[in-house]
Amino acid sequence: MVCDPNDLNLNPIVLPPPPFIIPFGFPFAPPAIPFPDISLPEGIPEDLIKLIRDFLAFIPGGPLRANITEFFKTVLDVISSLLNQLGPYLALYRFFIALLNMIGCSSQVIQALFA
Repeated sequence: MVCDPNDLNLNPIVLPPPPFIIPFGFPFAPPAIPFPDISLPEGIPEDLIKLIRDFLAFIPGGPLRANITEFFKTVLDVISSLLNQLGPYLALYRFFIALLNMIGCSSQVIQALFA
């Protein structure tokens, strides 16, 4: 027995419109956000290699550049690669800052003893 599409008799139930709540509008209504006309500004590099070369961090040993691999999917991958390289330098910086704070506190204690 072959199925015939004309044998189907579907009568969907028509739901009434949702109630209107005075200060809030219709519940479950899609948000009506007016989006401005956004165009790309001038000066966006069309070359991704140039964009990746523009992301760098200067350290005393020279600039750190992001690793260029075929796995970069977004600009955020480039930034995270750069931050991964900066991590050890920032940890060493935090160590030296803590050491300098200890020296500064010690000198203030010694000065307070003699004052």
